[in-house]
Amino acid sequence: MKHYKNKSIKPLKNEEWIDVYGYDGIYSVSNLGRVKSETRYVDSGKGHTKLLKERILSQAHQKDDRLTVGLCNNGKQVSKEVSQIVWQSFNQTSTPENKCIMHKNKISSDNRLINLKVVTRSESGIRNFELNKVPNLQKGVEKRIKQGWKYKHGLFVDGKLVKNLCSICSTMKLCSEFYDQQSNICKKCKSMRRKK
Repeated sequence: MKHYKNKSIKPLKNEEWIDVYGYDGIYSVSNLGRVKSETRYVDSGKGHTKLLKERILSQAHQKDDRLTVGLCNNGKQVSKEVSQIVWQSFNQTSTPENKCIMHKNKISSDNRLINLKVVTRSESGIRNFELNKVPNLQKGVEKRIKQGWKYKHGLFVDGKLVKNLCSICSTMKLCSEFYDQQSNICKKCKSMRRKK
């Protein structure tokens, strides 16, 4: 059974709980990606209160397979991504601007803390490419060429060239292995040329 599907209040093996960032004493989240509502009294209207018992919250799949959970505070309910809740709570900060939380193994429902990392969107796209998580990549390349993209044996992800072909060793490599995106000779081949 996947961690997030386990509704038992009993802690799982190696599970640690912490208050959800911004919801102290109301919700908790674990390093395994489970979210629970804490035992507390809430206003039920007309001056009455009712007791809410501790419970593990259900998580819903989105189109991209990411999991979300509904959190409520002062009568206002919001849906939040579980990956955001886990990372922000254990780091006690909001996600940096222009960054996203990436699942290292690219399994969107695996929200264990050790599987989450803050990266730029292009870094996430490169990781998708490395793990062959980019469907219909060739069609995307052809579409971009029609739109005027310059293409020299390279491959695009999210509009950015992430792999290029070295004209010396004829090996497809990540763009980081070239001095710049205009170069068609990888760093390794260029350094070997200099030694000669």
